[in-house]
Amino acid sequence: PHFLYNTLESIRYAIRLGDRDVDGIILRLTSILRYSIHGSDHTVSLQEDLQHLRDYLEIIRYRFGERFRFQIDIPDACLGHACPKLCLQPIVENSIKYGLQNRKVLTVTVRAWQDEDFLYLEVRDDGLGMSPALLAEMRALVAARSEQNSTHYGLRNIARRLSLQFRRGSGMELDSVQGQGTVVLLRISHQEVL
Repeated sequence: PHFLYNTLESIRYAIRLGDRDVDGIILRLTSILRYSIHGSDHTVSLQEDLQHLRDYLEIIRYRFGERFRFQIDIPDACLGHACPKLCLQPIVENSIKYGLQNRKVLTVTVRAWQDEDFLYLEVRDDGLGMSPALLAEMRALVAARSEQNSTHYGLRNIARRLSLQFRRGSGMELDSVQGQGTVVLLRISHQEVL
């Protein structure tokens, strides 16, 4: 909801200032909203999910200007791989939410590669990172098999979806160095897009 409210406020001010580029932002926002509520698909191709992630990243870049940079490094060979719908966007959103605090510029990098067993998706930021105590708490939350009482439910939900939708070995790993940034790695077993 905060993303939606903030984007709508940005659009409102852009219209008042006569910014003609806002038309593209409205189209990107519409695309994201359709994708997030359309159908009950739980598994999509990485290419499909990536298109909506790009829309999201362009909206964020529009809102924050030079303060936000992103890079996407995903080989074509990975694009047909199955992944949970909207698996990258919440991770990138966390990077932005926590990474831009007290930072003038944030860079988020999304990478992918695969081996004979898994597709690997990595989201890396150069934000503030986590304290060792928070990192330990987040790792325990992501690894927990039962419901946990926490305000950090986004990462937990993605990790749970990976374990439920894909075979054993699929999951999430977290690493972070306070003052240097955070890395989230998704490991997704090979399977056909349903």
